[in-house]
Amino acid sequence: DWHLDIVGEGPLASELKVTIVHLGLTKSVSLLSPSSDVSKYYKRSSMLLVTSLFEGFSMVIIESSVYGLPTISVDCNYGPREIIENGKSGIITPYESDDEMVAAITRLMDNDEERKMMGENAKNMSSRFQEQEIMKQWTDLFESL
Repeated sequence: DWHLDIVGEGPLASELKVTIVHLGLTKSVSLLSPSSDVSKYYKRSSMLLVTSLFEGFSMVIIESSVYGLPTISVDCNYGPREIIENGKSGIITPYESDDEMVAAITRLMDNDEERKMMGENAKNMSSRFQEQEIMKQWTDLFESL
Protein backbone atom coordinates (compact mmCIF):
# COMPACT_ATOMS: atom_id res chain seq x y z
CA ASP A 1 0.00 0.00 0.00
CA TRP A 2 3.05 2.32 0.17
CA HIS A 3 4.56 4.37 -2.63
CA LEU A 4 8.05 5.90 -2.74
CA ASP A 5 8.55 9.22 -4.53
CA ILE A 6 12.17 10.10 -5.20
CA VAL A 7 12.30 13.80 -6.01
CA GLY A 8 15.35 15.35 -7.63
CA GLU A 9 18.20 14.41 -9.90
CA GLY A 10 21.57 12.82 -9.49
CA PRO A 11 24.32 11.05 -11.36
CA LEU A 12 22.81 7.62 -10.65
CA ALA A 13 19.32 8.39 -12.00
CA SER A 14 19.58 6.20 -15.10
CA GLU A 15 21.03 3.33 -13.06
CA LEU A 16 18.22 3.76 -10.52
CA LYS A 17 15.59 3.64 -13.29
CA VAL A 18 17.02 0.34 -14.53
CA THR A 19 17.02 -1.09 -10.99
CA ILE A 20 13.39 -0.06 -10.43
CA VAL A 21 12.33 -1.82 -13.65
CA HIS A 22 14.53 -4.86 -12.96
CA LEU A 23 12.99 -5.31 -9.49
CA GLY A 24 9.43 -4.84 -10.79
CA LEU A 25 8.86 -1.71 -8.69
CA THR A 26 7.49 0.63 -11.37
CA LYS A 27 4.07 0.79 -9.65
CA SER A 28 5.61 1.42 -6.21
CA VAL A 29 8.49 3.82 -6.92
CA SER A 30 8.47 7.05 -8.93
CA LEU A 31 11.44 9.15 -9.99
CA LEU A 32 10.28 12.76 -10.11
CA SER A 33 12.00 15.83 -11.48
CA PRO A 34 13.06 18.62 -9.14
CA SER A 35 10.23 21.04 -8.41
CA SER A 36 9.94 24.55 -7.02
CA ASP A 37 6.57 23.53 -5.50
CA VAL A 38 7.70 20.92 -3.00
CA SER A 39 4.64 21.49 -0.82
CA LYS A 40 2.60 19.23 -3.11
CA TYR A 41 4.89 16.32 -2.22
CA TYR A 42 4.85 17.08 1.51
CA LYS A 43 1.04 17.26 1.58
CA ARG A 44 0.66 13.75 0.19
CA SER A 45 3.51 12.13 2.13
CA SER A 46 3.67 10.23 5.41
CA MET A 47 7.37 10.65 6.15
CA LEU A 48 10.58 12.10 4.74
CA LEU A 49 13.67 10.01 4.06
CA VAL A 50 17.03 11.78 3.93
CA THR A 51 19.62 9.32 2.65
CA SER A 52 22.32 11.83 1.81
CA LEU A 53 25.74 10.97 3.22
CA PHE A 54 26.80 14.62 3.09
CA GLU A 55 24.35 17.27 4.21
CA GLY A 56 24.55 20.80 5.48
CA PHE A 57 21.76 22.44 7.41
CA SER A 58 18.85 20.70 5.68
CA MET A 59 16.01 23.01 4.69
CA VAL A 60 14.06 20.02 3.39
CA ILE A 61 13.85 18.60 6.93
CA ILE A 62 12.50 21.88 8.28
CA GLU A 63 10.11 22.37 5.35
CA SER A 64 8.67 18.86 5.67
CA SER A 65 8.36 19.27 9.45
CA VAL A 66 6.02 22.22 8.91
CA TYR A 67 3.73 19.71 7.17
CA GLY A 68 3.94 17.28 10.08
CA LEU A 69 6.26 14.75 8.49
CA PRO A 70 8.65 12.78 10.66
CA THR A 71 12.10 12.42 9.11
CA ILE A 72 14.28 9.36 8.93
CA SER A 73 17.82 10.48 8.20
CA VAL A 74 21.33 9.20 7.96
CA ASP A 75 23.51 10.60 10.74
CA CYS A 76 25.83 12.47 8.39
CA ASN A 77 28.02 15.35 9.50
CA TYR A 78 26.17 18.58 10.21
CA GLY A 79 22.47 19.10 9.76
CA PRO A 80 20.09 16.28 10.62
CA ARG A 81 21.18 15.86 14.26
CA GLU A 82 20.83 19.62 14.80
CA ILE A 83 17.20 19.52 13.61
CA ILE A 84 15.73 16.08 14.33
CA GLU A 85 15.01 15.03 17.91
CA ASN A 86 15.91 11.36 17.58
CA GLY A 87 12.99 9.14 18.56
CA LYS A 88 10.72 12.15 19.04
CA SER A 89 10.38 14.04 15.73
CA GLY A 90 12.10 11.45 13.59
CA ILE A 91 14.77 8.78 13.56
CA ILE A 92 18.47 9.20 12.92
CA THR A 93 20.21 6.09 11.65
CA PRO A 94 23.96 5.39 11.77
CA TYR A 95 26.13 6.54 8.89
CA GLU A 96 26.14 3.96 6.06
CA SER A 97 23.88 1.47 7.87
CA ASP A 98 21.34 0.37 5.29
CA ASP A 99 19.88 -2.25 7.65
CA GLU A 100 19.06 0.34 10.31
CA MET A 101 17.59 2.72 7.73
CA VAL A 102 15.32 -0.09 6.48
CA ALA A 103 14.37 -0.99 10.07
CA ALA A 104 13.45 2.65 10.83
CA ILE A 105 11.35 2.95 7.67
CA THR A 106 9.59 -0.33 8.42
CA ARG A 107 9.00 0.76 12.02
CA LEU A 108 7.17 3.92 10.96
CA MET A 109 5.32 2.19 8.13
CA ASP A 110 4.02 -0.42 10.56
CA ASN A 111 3.09 1.99 13.36
CA ASP A 112 0.62 4.69 12.34
CA GLU A 113 0.33 6.05 15.88
CA GLU A 114 4.09 6.49 16.36
CA ARG A 115 4.49 8.00 12.87
CA LYS A 116 1.70 10.51 13.51
CA MET A 117 3.06 11.38 16.96
CA MET A 118 6.53 12.00 15.52
CA GLY A 119 4.96 14.07 12.74
CA GLU A 120 3.15 16.23 15.29
CA ASN A 121 6.38 16.64 17.26
CA ALA A 122 8.19 17.59 14.05
CA LYS A 123 5.54 20.20 13.30
CA ASN A 124 5.90 21.67 16.80
CA MET A 125 9.70 21.61 16.51
CA SER A 126 9.63 23.50 13.22
CA SER A 127 8.54 26.67 15.04
CA ARG A 128 12.15 27.01 16.28
CA PHE A 129 13.10 27.90 12.71
CA GLN A 130 10.42 30.48 11.91
CA GLU A 131 11.67 33.85 10.75
CA GLN A 132 10.64 35.74 13.89
CA GLU A 133 12.45 33.22 16.12
CA ILE A 134 15.65 33.36 14.10
CA MET A 135 15.54 37.18 13.92
CA LYS A 136 15.14 37.31 17.71
CA GLN A 137 18.26 35.17 18.11
CA TRP A 138 20.22 37.49 15.79
CA THR A 139 18.97 40.57 17.63
CA ASP A 140 19.89 39.04 21.00
CA LEU A 141 23.36 38.20 19.68
CA PHE A 142 24.00 41.73 18.38
CA GLU A 143 22.71 43.32 21.57
CA SER A 144 24.98 41.08 23.66
CA LEU A 145 28.02 42.28 21.70
